[in-house]
Amino acid sequence: HRGTLAEDIKEWAIEQQADCGQYSIYVDESGKTDKYLIVGSVWILDSLATMTLFNKINELKEEYHYNQEIHFASINETFVELYIKFIDLIFTYSSAISIKFNYVHKEGINIQNALKEMMYHLIVDGIKHEHETGRAPLPRAISFVKDSESKGSDALLLKELKEKTELASKNIFDNKLKVENFNAFDSKSNIYLQIADIIVASINRKLSSPGTTKNAKDKVADYLFNKFSIHLTDGEFTITGDLSSNLTI
Repeated sequence: HRGTLAEDIKEWAIEQQADCGQYSIYVDESGKTDKYLIVGSVWILDSLATMTLFNKINELKEEYHYNQEIHFASINETFVELYIKFIDLIFTYSSAISIKFNYVHKEGINIQNALKEMMYHLIVDGIKHEHETGRAPLPRAISFVKDSESKGSDALLLKELKEKTELASKNIFDNKLKVENFNAFDSKSNIYLQIADIIVASINRKLSSPGTTKNAKDKVADYLFNKFSIHLTDGEFTITGDLSSNLTI
C-alpha cells in the first residue's frame, strides 16, 4: 500500500511540474540588533528531489537522536557533526535548490520597510537569476513563505509584498509569473525555513563576528561558506557558481 501511494504521489508531482514549474521560496531574516540587516532564502526548484532531501534530513535526525528544531542558536559542540552532515545533505541536493540572500547596513533605516523592500528585491532579482542562468526558467508559479514573527506585521508585509510581486509579473516578467500563496509559518514545523535559518544566521555570524574566537557556531558557518563557495572579503560577499547568490542592494 505504501509503495502504491508513493508512486501515486510521484506521478502527481511530475504532472504538476509538467504543467508549470514553481519557485517555492522560504525566507528568514536576521540582524535586527546587529550592524547589518540580512534576508536569506532557500528556493525549491524540484519538488521530487526535495521530497527526498526532506526524508534524508529526518533520517539524519533519527541517527543522532535529535528531536529539536534545526536552529543555528541550538548549535553546540555535541551536535557540530550533525549540522555538518545537514549542510552536506543540502549540498548533495543543490541541483534542486538555490541559496539567495541580500543584506544592508542598518544605520538610518526603518527595519520593517527595509525588510519588505529586501524581500521584494530578493524575489525579482532571484527570478531574473534563475531565468537567465537557465536553472529554473519562466513561466513558473511562485509560492513565498517567511518565518513567522508577529501576526499583524507579517500580515501587512505579506499583503504588500504579494501585491508588488503581482505588479512585477505584469511589468517585468510579461505575466509569465503566476503569483500564488504568500504565508508566514512557524519554523518549528517547516524544515525549509530551518535551512533558511542556518543560512541567514551563518551570514550574520560572518558579518558580526569576524576574526573572533572560533566555537561550534563558527565551525558550522565556516563549513557552509566553504561548501557553497561563499567568501567574505572587506565586508562584501563574492559568490562563485550558481548555487548561492548575493543579490546586492
